[in-house]
Amino acid sequence: MATSGNDSIEATAEDSAAEASRPQQSAHRGIFRSMAAEHRRGPRSLVNLSIYAAGLSGLWTALGTPILPIKVEEILAGTGTSLLWFDFDGDDKNGALGIVSLVGLGIAALTQPVAGVLSDRRAGPKKRMPFLMIGAAGMAAAVLFMGVVGTLLALILLNMLVQGMGNFGQGAANGLIADHVPRGQKGSAAGALNLSRVVGAGVITAIVLAMMSQYDAETATGWLTASLILLATAAIASTLWTVTSIWRNGRQSDFVSEPEPETQPEKVEEEHALPHDNYLRFLVALTVVITGFSALQLYSFFYLEDVVGLENPAQGGLVILIAISIATGLSVMPAGRLADRVGRDPMLVFAGVLGVVAAVVLIFAGSLIVVALVGAMMGVVIGIFLTVSWALANDLVSRRHAARDLGFASVAVLIGSATSRISGLAVDRLNEVQDALGYQVVLGGVAVCFVLTVALMTRLDRGRSVGSHDPLPNQPQAR
Repeated sequence: MATSGNDSIEATAEDSAAEASRPQQSAHRGIFRSMAAEHRRGPRSLVNLSIYAAGLSGLWTALGTPILPIKVEEILAGTGTSLLWFDFDGDDKNGALGIVSLVGLGIAALTQPVAGVLSDRRAGPKKRMPFLMIGAAGMAAAVLFMGVVGTLLALILLNMLVQGMGNFGQGAANGLIADHVPRGQKGSAAGALNLSRVVGAGVITAIVLAMMSQYDAETATGWLTASLILLATAAIASTLWTVTSIWRNGRQSDFVSEPEPETQPEKVEEEHALPHDNYLRFLVALTVVITGFSALQLYSFFYLEDVVGLENPAQGGLVILIAISIATGLSVMPAGRLADRVGRDPMLVFAGVLGVVAAVVLIFAGSLIVVALVGAMMGVVIGIFLTVSWALANDLVSRRHAARDLGFASVAVLIGSATSRISGLAVDRLNEVQDALGYQVVLGGVAVCFVLTVALMTRLDRGRSVGSHDPLPNQPQAR
């Protein structure tokens, strides 16, 4: 339950005074003590602010793995199908899956900035709420029809609707951290957001994988129906949690204890009515890392089937998903806290090095145990990159145009995802030249993506961040 703003401010003042009277703790211990204290007080509000992402991420992840791959295989079974000037058969599953996903992401890239602009123009701390509810309801309704589509074109159109409605809500939700969290806590807020994403995606997708491992298109179709109902319910319930929490918290001053910006911040906001070039460079870096992550996620199902040799890749995917989810979930909150303490760059360098090692090891992996262990390493990489990059994005955008500018991140997601999905056609052709060659090339490209991302993000001019002109918070806790 959310506490009142006055109670939070009084509790924060008492905690701050008590903290000042204690002997100074070591840096390592201080980080985890602060995280624990936040979960007892303010991060109830930080978590509430982010819980919507659990249902949305669970739906998108479970839909991408394994529901869409299974639907693609069913549609291509037998004589195959045609779409525009392409003919697809059972050997073209990677390319067909890439096209289905890519078209949906194109809708997401168009929808998020538009929803961001519309929600930015509204006033008050509750201005994002109608967008979240309409988006979640529309997405939940659309996903329920996923089980009955029988053609590739119908699958593409339905996925476009799911993506459009979901990103209508997500585009507005992008501005929640800028609305309610002061600058000194954006790393922690990004950690809480990504914890919700990881837990939601991990738990919901694990349940769906377990269900779909029992699925059969002729004798056990009920597992698909149950999976889709679960996804719709999770999206609605998690969105209601965030909306209800914010709706009950009252005035914006109950969330953000910062003075109103004066003339200089206002001048900076006007100068950057459009995203500035420093933020555009960040979007290029984000595009690169999304290319790598998207390739890992998109082709993991078929990698387990074709390279590791699993007869039931859904079961193997469940093991790997658990390893990745646990590692990511354990890393996001410390990554956010450390990003606030030691800075963004050291965390990015560490994640980049670890990611290169993990990708190279995967090239030579031949058993489920090795893949699961490397998956845990990759989970740490994902947790750090997602948390630090989202905190950095919130540093770089202005609060006035936060949802709009952060919505442009969906364009980076589109371009990065398009690159990985179009490569599905090349993966199929390379695998015909030599067994698993396409997957090896993809993993080598993932390693290169990590190196380029670190090089680009650590060269950003932090002095030009619009967010750096925001005044520091008066209180250490954000409501």
